Amino acid sequence: MAGIKRILVGVDGSKCSNEGVRYAAELSKKFDATVTLMHVYRPPETTRDLPAHERPDEAQAKLDDSKKIMDGLGMSYKTVFSTGNPASVLLAEAAKGYDLMIVGSRGMGYVEGFLLGSTTTRVAHHAKIPVLIVHC
Repeated sequence: MAGIKRILVGVDGSKCSNEGVRYAAELSKKFDATVTLMHVYRPPETTRDLPAHERPDEAQAKLDDSKKIMDGLGMSYKTVFSTGNPASVLLAEAAKGYDLMIVGSRGMGYVEGFLLGSTTTRVAHHAKIPVLIVHC
């Protein structure tokens, strides 16, 4: 674990995601690592989906909530706000030289897996770096 210098945290506003932000802060202190908070906005696929999906301003608010956690802990961090399939976008970002990715076990997604959220499951199976899954 001495090689942890860049941590990517997938945030979605869920309790587990917020706990993941706190884990990242602790690991950042311990390893003098940089933390990047990332939220991926998934736009609706059809106009019929609009009521069930978050709006872009709601997506930004979820990232802002994670920023407040880090600010409250006195931590420095970077942020990335992106659009697309959350798992795919997180995996692409993780490939940009991160040493660890942190995600919550269950998120605020619309279609979730049985034990783990569908985004978490996909990330855990396809990431090329270690993934810390925070259960809450």
